[in-house]
Amino acid sequence: MLEDFPEYPSKKQFINYLVNYANKFEISPQRVCMMKSLGNT
Repeated sequence: MLEDFPEYPSKKQFINYLVNYANKFEISPQRVCMMKSLGNT
């Protein structure tokens, strides 16, 4: 992380860091979700 970041950043600071990181490197994080079931439709 950045030098001026506290050792234990707040939730908001950490989220902002991740968003800025994704924007800087032009990546699009994808949400992971769990499936409850899988079947034929």
